[in-house]
Formats: sequence, C-alpha cells, structure tokens
Amino acid sequence: MAAMAAMEAEARLYEQRKPLYERPPPSGVIKRAPFPPAPDLHDEVTFAPHVCRDDAKLAYRLWSLPDQELGATMDGQARFLDPVSAEEKAAMPMHALAKNVYEHLMRDNLMPPTDGEWEAKWRATGLDQKSWSYGEILDDLRGDTTKAILVHEHDVLTSTYWTVIQLREELERRGVPSRGLNSRELRERLYYHERYSFLRRSDLSHWGITRGTGAKYTVRLEDGNNKRYNCLEMYTCAIVLSPYNPTYWVSRAYCHYQQAFYDLAIGDAYRAQLLYEVLFDPLLRNRQSKLYTTIWHAIEEHITVAARRNHVSDFDAVEMLRKGNGVNSFIPTLRKAAQNIMNLSLLALQGWNDYEIMENNLRQKTIMPSRDSEPFTNRLLIVKQPCLEDIRERKKKPGPFLFHETNSGSIPGGRRYPFELDDKSRYNDEFVDRLSQYLFAQNQRPTWTSCKIDKRMFPDDATGTDDQHQKPGLGVFAAEDIPSQDLIFAEEPSMRGHLSCSRVYGKEPPFEYGDKRCENCREVIPLDTLNRYDQIHDQLAEGSHPEGCKCIGTDMAVYYCSAQGLADGQLSCAQIARQLYHFGACGKDWGWLHDAMRPCPSAYLTNGEPHLSHSNEDHGTLLSFLLREVFDITLHRREQNPHLMAHEIDELLVLEDHHDWDSISFPFTLAANIQVPFDILMELGVDIFRDLSFDTWVIQTVLRKLLVNALPWDRSLRGLGKPYRDKKLPSPGVQHGWREDATKFDPYDPDFRNLYLFPGLSIFNHACGNRTNAAWAYDRQIPNRVMVWATKNIKQGEEILFSYLEGPNPPVRSLTRILGKPCVCGADHHDDGTYASREPPPVPPPVNPTLGPRITAPRSRTKAAKAAVPTKTTVPTKAVNPTKAKALTINEMLNIEEQRRSSEHRRNRESRGEERNIPQGDGTGEERDNGQAKRKRTKENPPAGGGRPRRKAARR
Repeated sequence: MAAMAAMEAEARLYEQRKPLYERPPPSGVIKRAPFPPAPDLHDEVTFAPHVCRDDAKLAYRLWSLPDQELGATMDGQARFLDPVSAEEKAAMPMHALAKNVYEHLMRDNLMPPTDGEWEAKWRATGLDQKSWSYGEILDDLRGDTTKAILVHEHDVLTSTYWTVIQLREELERRGVPSRGLNSRELRERLYYHERYSFLRRSDLSHWGITRGTGAKYTVRLEDGNNKRYNCLEMYTCAIVLSPYNPTYWVSRAYCHYQQAFYDLAIGDAYRAQLLYEVLFDPLLRNRQSKLYTTIWHAIEEHITVAARRNHVSDFDAVEMLRKGNGVNSFIPTLRKAAQNIMNLSLLALQGWNDYEIMENNLRQKTIMPSRDSEPFTNRLLIVKQPCLEDIRERKKKPGPFLFHETNSGSIPGGRRYPFELDDKSRYNDEFVDRLSQYLFAQNQRPTWTSCKIDKRMFPDDATGTDDQHQKPGLGVFAAEDIPSQDLIFAEEPSMRGHLSCSRVYGKEPPFEYGDKRCENCREVIPLDTLNRYDQIHDQLAEGSHPEGCKCIGTDMAVYYCSAQGLADGQLSCAQIARQLYHFGACGKDWGWLHDAMRPCPSAYLTNGEPHLSHSNEDHGTLLSFLLREVFDITLHRREQNPHLMAHEIDELLVLEDHHDWDSISFPFTLAANIQVPFDILMELGVDIFRDLSFDTWVIQTVLRKLLVNALPWDRSLRGLGKPYRDKKLPSPGVQHGWREDATKFDPYDPDFRNLYLFPGLSIFNHACGNRTNAAWAYDRQIPNRVMVWATKNIKQGEEILFSYLEGPNPPVRSLTRILGKPCVCGADHHDDGTYASREPPPVPPPVNPTLGPRITAPRSRTKAAKAAVPTKTTVPTKAVNPTKAKALTINEMLNIEEQRRSSEHRRNRESRGEERNIPQGDGTGEERDNGQAKRKRTKENPPAGGGRPRRKAARR
C-alpha cells in the first residue's frame, strides 16, 4: 500500500510539473541554423568505382612531388608539429596526409596575406617556379598498362575493333602524330593519350573559336614536347585520378590560398570537408549510397602506396592504419588544415558572418590540443574588436543596399582563374558578326533586322574623356532608319528563376502569387483550368502531357497554361519548357532550394502553431534558381556536345567576362557561392568530386555572369521604395497576432522572387535622361517577355540607348548597382543616394508583329507569338541587375548592423503591447498570474521599479 501511495504521489507531482517541463524556452534562446537546408540525397549521384591500384600510384606520385617541395621550404626550421613528449612522438604518423600543408599554414596563421603580400610570399617559397616534366613524373611508371582504357567502349590495347586505320583516324582527330607507327605503337600512343589527358574543354567552333591540340584539354601529360607541369596542375591531376581522397583536395585548397584565389580555396576545402565528415560523423556514413566505402578505400590505397617508398614514417602510418580506428586516425589533421584554410579565406574575403560561424565550427565539434586551438581563438580576438570598432567609426551613412547583401563578402572580378582560357574575345570582328546573326538575323523576323550589334569604345570611368584611356565594348545600332514608336526588339527569357514565398497565414502576396501562374510565361492560370488539372492530376504527373509535367506531383507544384484552343502544331507552354530548359530538374523535390532563399516556417516553441523563425535570404542565394537552370541546360546539351562547360553555353558565352570586370567586386557568401551550388549539382546527379567541369571557378564565373545580367520581374521592385529594409522577424507571439491581416508579412518577403536572363537585352547600353532614344518594358500578352521600342526617330548607324531605371538624373550609386560600373553616357549625375522619379515612358500604339522565338540556341522552338503591347507601368525603378556594384565592405557593414539593432529595439518596444494577450506556452517570455499577463524581467523588459538589466555586448 505504501508503495502504491508513493507511486500515486509521484504521478500527481508529475502532472503538476508537466506544464513546466513541456513549456518551450523563450523566443530567441535557440539560435537559427547557421546555413540553409541541404537536400536529402541518397542515390541521386552515381559515384565512381573504388580507385584501382594503378591510378592510386599515379595520383600519389602527382601529389607527393609538390607536397615534398612544400615540406622542403621549411628545412632547418622549427616545425609546428614537432613532438614535445613521447605521446606526441608516437602520434606523429596520424599527420601523414596533411603534415606539410598544416605545418606550412601554421607559420602564418593569424591573418591572410593582403593583395600586396601574397605574391611576395608565394615567390619566397620557390613553388611559383617549380615544375615537373613528364619524365620526372612517370619515369618509373612507364610501360604500366595494366589498367584497361576504353575509347568508344572498346579496350584500346586488346579489342579487334581498333584496326590500324581506326587507330590513325582517332589519333588524327585528337591531333596526335601517327605516321610511321605500327599497330602496337599506335595502340600505346592512344592508350597514353586517353589515360593522361584530363578535363576536355568545350567545342566552340560554331562561334568561330578554334582550340588547337594544346587547348583541348586542361592538363595533358605528354612526352617529348618539353612541357612542364606546375603545382596546381599536379594536384588537379591527382584529384581526377582519385577524386574521393580528401588529402588531394586539401593540398589544392592550400595551393589556391597561397595564390590568393580564396574562393577556389574555400571550394576545395568545402569538398574535402564533405568527404572526411562522412568518415567521422556516424549520422552521415550511410546517407549516400557507396560513398563511405569509396572514401575509406581511397585513403587506404594512398597510405598503402606511400609505404612502398620504404620510408620508416610510411611504415608507421600503415601500422596505425591497421589499428582499431583505421583510416579515421588520419582525419583530425586534415580537418584542422581544411578548417584553417577556409577560415582564413573567408577572412580575406571579408565574409564576417560566415567567418565567425566557421571559426567556431571545429572547436565546438572536437577537443584539440592548445597549440591547435589557439589559432582559432587568437584570430577571433584580433579581428573582432579593433576591426569592428574601426568600421563603426568610419561608416556614417548607409548605402542603398538590399537585405540579401548585408552578410556578403567581396571578391574582385577582373582576375582570370588559373584554368580559364583567354581565347574568347567579345570584341573580335568575327565574333561580333556571329553574335549579331545569332541574336537578330538568324531569327528570320524582319522586325529584328532593323538593328545590329557592333563595337564601340567606352571611357575607363565616368569622368574620363581622353581617347587614350578607353576600352572596347559592344552596343546595338540601327541598321536602318527607325521611326519613333516602332518596335525594335522583343525577347523571351533564356533562364527563369521563380521563387515561391513562405506564408504562415493567408494567401501569397498579390500579383505574383495571389493566383497560380504559368511556369513558362507567367500568365495567370484561370480557376476552372486549375480545377480541371486536379481532375487529371495523374495524367499530368506522367511527364509527357501537353499541359503539365512531373513537377505537379511535388511539394512545390508547378503549373503551365492550358493547351486547349491552340492551333495544330502550336506548342503548349509545358512542351516549350521540356524542349528548351526543363530537363533533369523535372520531378525532383526543390522545396529545400526555396527554403534556402526565403523565410522559413517553424512550429517549434509555439505549441505546434507555425511561425516564421528566420530568413535565409540574408545568405545572398537569390540567383540559385537561375543557376539551377544553367546546370540543367548544360547537362542536357552535353548529349550533343559531351564536353560543354556551364559558363560557355550560348546564352552565357555572349555576355561579359573577366576582361569587363576589372573595377568590379562581386558578393561572396559560403552558402550562395559554394554550398547551395554544389547541392544543386548533386540533386541533378552530378558527382562534384569527379566531374571537375563543374569546378568552383566555373560556378563562380556563371554566378558573375548571372549577377551582372539578371533582370527582375516582381512588381514590388517597380516602385520608388527604399532598396534596403530591415527584415528582422518579430517574435512568434507578434506573428500570431497577425492572423487576420497576412499583409503584415509582406515586408519580410524576399526582394527578388522572379529573375530572368535576357542575353539580347543585355547587349543594349544605358543612357540617362534625354540621351535615350528608346524604352523597354514587359509585354502585356506574354508577361515575362521584354520589348524595346523607339521613343525618337533613330537614324541608321545611331546607337540604340534606353535607361535601365527611372529618373532624368539617376544617382551615381544607383547606376553603379545596375550597370556594375559608373555610367559613361555623359549626362550629369548626382550622388544623393536616393532614387529619382519621372513619369513612365510613352507607350507605343498596339502593334502585332510576328515576334521571334525565345532568344537562345538557334535551333530552339517556342510558343506562338502574341500581340506585342508593352505594359505602361512596368519600367523598373530598382536594381535591374541585382547588386552589380561592389559587395559590402567592412567599413560599410556595421553601420547597417547598428541600424538593424536600433530598428529591432524600436520594433520590440512597439510590439510589447501586442504580446500582452499571448496565451501561455507560446515561447514569448510571458507567464500569467491570476489570469493577468505578467511580464518577465528580460533584456527587453526592464523591472517595474525603473531599473534596467545590464545590457550585454552585442554579438554578431
């Protein structure tokens, strides 16, 4: 009985205390996720088979030669990892994979080299001049033909398919001499050419760009041509041969870091991190099929091959490999090296938010000796206070920056990447002629023959007038006299990026999201059509229906216009999408990508009632859907052009490159530039470790082209509102009070919800005020089609100019954001930091020309044309190209941060009245006493006696 009574008493006590146990913590106690969500991948990527012993031997040779040179630069000097105890001496073999990289990096681990320092430091190592010949690399590996090499699915050395004639024809196509060789010698030459040629480049012969034998491959190991290979080429070849060994990724990351390619260093270190975290984190080992064993085998082969050098340290590494922890014994040093490279690179790019997150990342996961943890701690002490205080003093006024730019770092755009060829010139006469034919003449529409593309000269800056200080550019000129009000050009988007907003209550915002719109043309889909789609949902989800695709069955359903009423042979919007741009992305769940760009709903802390917990817009991921389109189109076109690279597809090839970006800096965040692009590629089935045609430098080049040329469609960007808004979300209790008026969520929506790429429109140059002779707008009939028409009589040979934003004298900073450089039209500009206004441009009378197809590849087919009537109110007044100007610098960033803090405090004070009637348990820091709301003493709510809690220093 006593036991029963005790149990009942315990149950009653539990019931009394249950509300206290189950009550969530106050809002703001639990931090938001540091980075956007990643897709839940399993078998989307087909990883390569385990590395064979022959490839492991060659990869080790290619890696070890520059790695030994790196170690030799520290001869006679104290080493960071020199053991000071017997225990440390016994643990020395665990550093085998990254010893030289880690020790060399730790010699100067507090601050990255500046623009004026890195070259001197790189030359001081002697590695800038160090290179290796074919014989030095493969001297003792000659004659090793045990690995089977297939060309056209036939073994080069054994298949009867390869006759002497076939061999000579194949070698001639590759530009390899074959005269005077017998069958055995021809087979061996083709074998070595195929095995030792890495990373084939795009075929751009249709643009008149001929790449000779030496330019067809990024790296090709060949004998007899006096060719020598530098450190970066050696590391890259090792990665191609053994892509799942994080050792090679860390070494190449440090090589990029030494040469101040900090974005490339972060990309390599990030991929190394993905690999070794699969080994170290039990929760990741089985997430992706076969990846865990592939990584383990690659490292094991590396250590085994190294032991064949008969060096004592290598034998010790094998003995450590055979112990219980196996390969994982060697991961800690790799982790520390990669983390330091990434942190220092983020510091160099001034990505302060990402830097602070990553600086604490490894310290929170592992326990390290003090010598290893001190660099992380010391960097934070050096950077945090003096640097930020200096920023606060220097920054006085906020610039017209958007919310997504506030956390971005900055990287210069004028420097060519190491493997980027410099054989394309947009100002070559032949290229300009082909470009004009491609955009205008080949469309076989008489309307477009009234203009042509030609070269022109621009001053280096807005004030330059000296003819000797000019640089070339392109412009669109009248090929004949064009009367005022005549339609000059119309274009449908080549790339589409449609983002769906998050809504907790109520409908989506008006115009863009109040009604379902077609994914192809953005026409509103009538309600009766949507009801009919619900009835034939299964048929649409099959993927071949003219009115839909597999995406209608996903969480983020996609809709297209009805096919009813179309003429025979006329393509529906769904068919156009499947032919032009909607390929591998069809049917996949892209909800995670939407969440990576918008406010995220959460039901935690609020008894299951949803609220917006945070916004991932501040990661700068606004270009992610356009980037997905580029990747998807590239993969599809590789069926015809197997080696096509993403930055060289037709739509992007015609746009600016590093030659035009000398004075431009681009924004950089770890999420937008590294994490999300790699996640998109893996969702599309790309092996980001093996397929280096999607290497980091290719991704950055694509993002820069998109950033400079992307055009927004959102009506919210066509007003005169301020470009920067504080989007700190209010507490869950305040959001719950907005149930009846969902429009209160509108200020927290992403700024850019619909972005497009128009290659043809991007060629037109800007002019201010009365210097324009044309105007542009979105079409009424096809909502996302742009149109250009004459506002004055334009004479033959005169350049066609229009303004990309409103105002007769737009401010300089606004123009710089849109154009990516100072305006050089010659008009007077002011710099008051505001947007000028004017009446919309005159609307031409309705015309019905036979409009050309969507301007992409010459072989494209599109939807039949509709009446071309520009919309009167659709001239954007905000960034036509989002953030073409320099990314936020350190002296601009904290002023915005201070304004955000003051705005947050002001909003908190205003919202306290709304929180008084919040029910118990909603996580807002309130409790009830005798039915009345009782305020807790918190930082925002001081005691009633007039005292105020001590305010802690603000943390970023």
